[in-house]
Amino acid sequence: MKTTFFENMPVRVGRTVLDNGLTVLTAETGSAFVHAEMVFRTGGVDDTNYSGLAHFIEHLIGKDGTRAQHSLRRALEAQNTDYNAMTGLTCTAFHFDGPVEECASMVNALFHLCFGRRFKKPEVEAERSVILAEYKERWIDHAVFRIRDKMLFKEKEPWTFHPIGNEEGIRSISAKNVNARLERDYRFGNATLIVCGGVKHEVLLEEVLRWPMGGVPGARRPLPPPPMRMVGAFDESVEEINESPRILFVWGIKDPFTVPHPRQTALSFLEDGIFRRLREELGLVYSIHNEFDVDQAICTIGAVTATDKFAEASTQMSEVIADLAMNGVPSDKLAARERRWRLGIRSDLESHIGPASFQEWVGILRAMWLRDDYGYYSHDARYVSRDELQEQFRQLATEERTIIRLHSQ
Repeated sequence: MKTTFFENMPVRVGRTVLDNGLTVLTAETGSAFVHAEMVFRTGGVDDTNYSGLAHFIEHLIGKDGTRAQHSLRRALEAQNTDYNAMTGLTCTAFHFDGPVEECASMVNALFHLCFGRRFKKPEVEAERSVILAEYKERWIDHAVFRIRDKMLFKEKEPWTFHPIGNEEGIRSISAKNVNARLERDYRFGNATLIVCGGVKHEVLLEEVLRWPMGGVPGARRPLPPPPMRMVGAFDESVEEINESPRILFVWGIKDPFTVPHPRQTALSFLEDGIFRRLREELGLVYSIHNEFDVDQAICTIGAVTATDKFAEASTQMSEVIADLAMNGVPSDKLAARERRWRLGIRSDLESHIGPASFQEWVGILRAMWLRDDYGYYSHDARYVSRDELQEQFRQLATEERTIIRLHSQ
C-alpha cells in the first residue's frame, strides 16, 4: 500500500494504491457533505460485441434483482443521500452524495453494489424493457455524434460504440454477457474510489480497509489507441435526424493530453473568424461551435446553416482557415485572449478552493485517474505563443480532414 499527497493542489489531495490495485483518491474541502464515487475503466469503447452492454450493467448494479432500487440505496436515501450512476465512452461511475456523517455507509454501499455481483436471466430480462425505452427516448440526442463517428472510424472500431448502444445490441445482451463483463472489468485493479468533501484521507482509508480486500492484483484496463486517421477529404451524410442542417470540419489531434493544447486556442480563434465572416458579414450560418475531444483524439469546428447554403458555407469556412494560416492572429488580439485566459484560470482556481468545491474535485480526480496524470492546471501555465498558434493554423489548413454535412431527409 502506497500513499501520496500532492503538494501542488489548492486543497489537500491524497492517493493510496492498495495492494490489490484499488486506487483511493480524496480531496479534503472541509464541507459538511461528501461525494463518494466508484469509477471503473470500462465504458462504451469496450462494447465490442454487445452494443450498450456497459450501460446495461450500470442499470443492473443499482437494482435489487428486480426493477426496484437496491435495499442499500433505499436505506441511504432515508438518510438524505442521493444515488446516481453514469456510463461514458471510457468509464462507468456510481456515486452517492450526502452528509459527511453518512460517508462510511455510502462507501460500504458502493463496495456491496459494485463488487462480487452476478445476475441471472430474470434480472436481465426485467431491466431490458427499461433500457430499450430509454434508448428510444435518447437515441435522437446522439444522432449527430453517431453519424460523425460512423463516417470517421471504421465499422466496429471501439470509438464508434456510444454508451447508449443500439436496439440490436440491447436485445442481444444476456446474463452470460453481463457476468463475463463484470468478471473482467469490475475488479479492484480496474477501479478507483473517489471521495471529496469533509473527510480526511486517513479516516477514509480506515473505513476502506474494513472491506475484504482479496482478489488478484491487476492493472487498469488500457484504452484502445485513439484514432489518428480521417476517412476522406469530403463526405456527405443524409439521415433522418431531428437536427438543423450543419457542417462539421474534423481533424485528428496529436498529443491530445497536452495542457494547455495549442490547437484548442487555434480552434477558439477559428470559431471567432468563422463567426465574423460567415454570420456577421455574409449571413450564411447562425451558430458556430468547436469541440476538442482528448479521448477520441479529434477536434471539430461546426456551423449550423441552411441546406442550400452548404456549398458556399463550406468554401467560406475553408477560406477562413487559409487566411489564418497565411496571416495568423494580430499580437494585440493574442495578448487580449491571454489576459482573458488567465482570468479564467484564476476563476477556476477560486472554484477549486473552499467547502463547496467538492463537486468540482470529483471530475478533476476522475480525469487524473483515467489518464494517470496528477498534474494540476495551475495559474502559472505558459500560454500559446504566436508562432505556435501560426503553426496550428498551417496544420489545420494542410492536414487531411473530414467535412461532414448533416441534414434531415
